[in-house]
Amino acid sequence: MPKKKVVLLGASNSLIKNGLCSGLRENDEFDIINLALGASSCTQNLYEAVRNRRILEEAELIITESNVVDINLSGDASMNFTLELFYRNVNWLYAYLYFLNKKILCLILPRFATNYKIINNIHRKLALKYGFNVIDLHKYYEENNLQEFHHRMDSVHPQAGIMRELGKSIINNFALYKEPLDLDIKNDNPVFSIVTPQDMKLEKGSLECIERKNSFFNETAFRLTKETRLGFPYWCKGYYLIAAHTWNASDEKGEFGLELSRKTMSQIGIYNTTMRCIHQVNSLNTFFEIQNNSFLLDEESFLSGYENDETMKIYPTWTHKEAKATIEYCDCIAFFLAKDGGNFYNEKIDFKDLEDENVQIEQGYDFYDIIPSIRVYKELIDEYCALFIPRHTHHLRHSIALLQNELSLLKPKASQRIQSYLCYKLGFAMVHNSKGILNRLKLPFLLMAIALEHKAKQQRYKESIAKNPALKLPALETLPDYKEALEIKEHLSYKLGKTFLQRYKNKWGGEL
Repeated sequence: MPKKKVVLLGASNSLIKNGLCSGLRENDEFDIINLALGASSCTQNLYEAVRNRRILEEAELIITESNVVDINLSGDASMNFTLELFYRNVNWLYAYLYFLNKKILCLILPRFATNYKIINNIHRKLALKYGFNVIDLHKYYEENNLQEFHHRMDSVHPQAGIMRELGKSIINNFALYKEPLDLDIKNDNPVFSIVTPQDMKLEKGSLECIERKNSFFNETAFRLTKETRLGFPYWCKGYYLIAAHTWNASDEKGEFGLELSRKTMSQIGIYNTTMRCIHQVNSLNTFFEIQNNSFLLDEESFLSGYENDETMKIYPTWTHKEAKATIEYCDCIAFFLAKDGGNFYNEKIDFKDLEDENVQIEQGYDFYDIIPSIRVYKELIDEYCALFIPRHTHHLRHSIALLQNELSLLKPKASQRIQSYLCYKLGFAMVHNSKGILNRLKLPFLLMAIALEHKAKQQRYKESIAKNPALKLPALETLPDYKEALEIKEHLSYKLGKTFLQRYKNKWGGEL
């Protein structure tokens, strides 16, 4: 018997190891096709739906999650990703999924950040409008006061184990999900298209094909250098450029590695007859919106690689703050287009009203009850920690106390610090060697040895604090015996040594 196909559209929460997708795959009756991409918004869900339409048409359930990244993008003031842009794109996504005539399940995951109420309510209202099934994990966290628990490890990703259990619950309740509502509406979405660099006109420079593959993804990219000029084909005239998909390889065509990919930036220059701009992008497998949301392609539209024109407006992508280096090429996979003439949702929206609205999913479409008992998990974890930590860290706390005591003994007191001054040590030596002709004869050599040893110790101390500033001794004034230690300066040894050093300096110049 063939397996039922389930398609997962989403961001990093759909990719995390031993997380949501792992839970979905524990039921052998289903074939789980994961089209998620980390750090991607609802627009990437739409792009993958268009790019893989045949796969979605064969699916019996489509799962979509994007609200976490939608919230993150809309809350970044350094970017031009507005609520209006999100509203347009998420409406396109939900309409596109509706007209596939498949069971749709929307996941609304917990994220407590700027605009989260607005973003989540728009997702809820669209799911309600089309009759999509909903699992509102964000609502569960709010109603059970789990915000602090959610933020303990990662404010963007619920714990992998929780998401894995959610995945199991989702797939095991497959038979309960409903078909979308039978609405008397027409599809007013624009026509969507995807153009790859291979489909475009190479007007200048070179275009090298690079196969990119890892354990998650397999893509074909094309390298745009600063010499490359790539024209859009004639049929693209009248389309808006909505988003781009890129994935940079190193110069040797290999991986940059995760951390270096986040910090290595490239640029794409985008032009038409009246507009020109630069989009910055990291080197991860990245899908990003074109933030000039009125970029209409015309007969003069083209792309280039690295640009260094200060007169052009620069749009940073989401992780631009981590960028440390810039490369002079960009490996492009595809560009996502929407044809002028469809519904672009240009009407004025009162987002404040949306923020305050209490949107309720209708019974039968709301699968709140299949969410795992996360509140109980938290109670068990807290109870375990309350018992385990005191019991099993008793010996550790005892060891720490002993070490702290030893450390306090090692740290010199104010009186010890003053007695370590060169003037005190010299004066002490002079007082204790003032009697007897032999003592007085060896005294100059003893004083020179004391001075040399003192200088060597000071040098070692400077080198130690240069390597580890935490080793720097606290100011004398902060030590508890400071006032008592000042009395040492009245001792004969201190005064005698101080006078000796001063006279040495006056006569010979410099210091011992």
